[in-house]
Amino acid sequence: MKGVILHIALLLIATPAWSGAWLREKDSAFVAAAVTAFKDPDGRYDYKSSLYAEWGYRPNLTIGFDFEEHRDVYGHALLFARAPVADFGKWGRFTAEFGAGAHHRHKRA
Repeated sequence: MKGVILHIALLLIATPAWSGAWLREKDSAFVAAAVTAFKDPDGRYDYKSSLYAEWGYRPNLTIGFDFEEHRDVYGHALLFARAPVADFGKWGRFTAEFGAGAHHRHKRA
């Protein structure tokens, strides 16, 4: 019962996480990396990995990349640039993001 009360209390005191693609400040960066290991339905151990980064290149331009690989079976690589379009204050922001990349998929033996 204590666990249920704790979960309800945490949900009630949580604040919203305002999401959305906006610009990084000049010369600031964000990097996220992950590796996940798991057992697939055939009983083999498998993994997937990802790397995401963005950097404030100029006050009005953020550049970055997004890579993902799933044990040489499939994955993608994407380079992107983000620029502001409009800032509506408390009503939100609007950006444009342009990118180029590639995706691959191989059949497993």
